[in-house]
Amino acid sequence: MIHYDKGEWGIAHIWTLQGSVFGRAFCIALPNAILAAMLHLHSESYQQKWLVTTGFEVLWGSFTFVLGFLVVFRNGQAYSRFRMGAKLMNKVKTFWLDAAQSFVVFCSHEEEKKEKVQHFLQLLVRLFSMLHCAGLQQVSAMKDDRQDILNPDGIDPAAMDYLMQVDNKMEVIIHWIRDLCADAQREGILTAAPPILSRGIQELASGQVALYNVRKIVEIPFPFPYAQVLSSMIIVHWIVTPILASQAVSNWIWCSIVCFLVVFAMWALLYIALELDQPFGDDWNDLPLRQYQSEFNQSLLQMIRPEVRFPPDFKMDGSNYKVGVADSHVFWSKTQEEAKKAD
Repeated sequence: MIHYDKGEWGIAHIWTLQGSVFGRAFCIALPNAILAAMLHLHSESYQQKWLVTTGFEVLWGSFTFVLGFLVVFRNGQAYSRFRMGAKLMNKVKTFWLDAAQSFVVFCSHEEEKKEKVQHFLQLLVRLFSMLHCAGLQQVSAMKDDRQDILNPDGIDPAAMDYLMQVDNKMEVIIHWIRDLCADAQREGILTAAPPILSRGIQELASGQVALYNVRKIVEIPFPFPYAQVLSSMIIVHWIVTPILASQAVSNWIWCSIVCFLVVFAMWALLYIALELDQPFGDDWNDLPLRQYQSEFNQSLLQMIRPEVRFPPDFKMDGSNYKVGVADSHVFWSKTQEEAKKAD
């Protein structure tokens, strides 16, 4: 995905080539403009127009209107799929992180179970990392869909071999996580009551449902009849437009310019739709799946740190008995300076 700066005047990004459809649309529109100019210059050798276009402009305008409507409709559908894909992927991440956080929060604080809790947490975050990776790979259209996961060393090699052989790795890992949490609850590692603990299980299922909805975008393409009619009409438009322009426009320069702009606009909009239609590939405008996985791993590692697992102490005295307001910039800079001194 491209993050761009529009600049002060809002047009600085128009010169960016990465992820742009300008190049492909230009390659389609330039030959059309040249053809229109050649036809116009050729027609000037006749005493009268070699093609009678009286009344035909209205019919061709109707054809162009229908084509423009289909192109806009195609763009709307493509953007809806793109936005829905991004929304659902964030839902998957949120649901699964919330489930992991629930299991971490419910861990016992008893000193005699400290080692068992650490063992549980280390296995839990590794399984969640593999789960998110397996989910991304189910929807990925990238040529190389490898993702970074938390180091699985220590997990039973036989279980990992089995996982590599099955097709639906996500369902296997979800079952492992559920079974792991059920065993931890029976052993007292997870101290929450079963009805409360079930919330984390429900979040797991919600993330799975969201991912299945993402798969609909990947597996169900834009309907073939729409795509076929739109492609046929835009090709006919490319062929007929320079012919009509050469007869309807009096000057060959304006004939060429008008053809270029009309064809460029139509094909640029079509290429935008094709660019956004499947947002899980390697294109510049696709969603950053590897970044999603990296952020998910960092969140997992952060949630099991002691500084995060346990809330900070608070000492109440006369100076802080009444809640006041502090400047966040001053507070954060002060905290960072104290952290540097401690290091």
